Amino acid sequence: MTPYLTIPCAVKDEGGVLTLHVLRDFALRPFGINATIPEGFTSDGMSVPRFFWRWIGPPVDGRTLSASVAHDWLYTAKPVSRAEADAWYRRQLIAAGYPAPKAWAAWAGIRLFGGWHW
Repeated sequence: MTPYLTIPCAVKDEGGVLTLHVLRDFALRPFGINATIPEGFTSDGMSVPRFFWRWIGPPVDGRTLSASVAHDWLYTAKPVSRAEADAWYRRQLIAAGYPAPKAWAAWAGIRLFGGWHW
């Protein structure tokens, strides 16, 4: 079973946009990736256009926060391939209790539209 991920973050409202700020270094080694997310890294949560919230969910959800922060960092630092980062994200969403169909939909959206962030 995939371990449950909980990254210590502060949620801040920056001009009407919610951002997540990592509060201390967080090692991803127990979660299968030999890397550490540094304190101060900032994420926007799930980068999902409002139109798709019905199928995937809002950008900041308690079950998606840590996986989304880590996935954003994986795209920034690139310690693994894009395909590995996306598959890892899907597994983390499911481990956090996010509904599997929504996790698969999020994964499909990332595979289709996430390439320009990579």
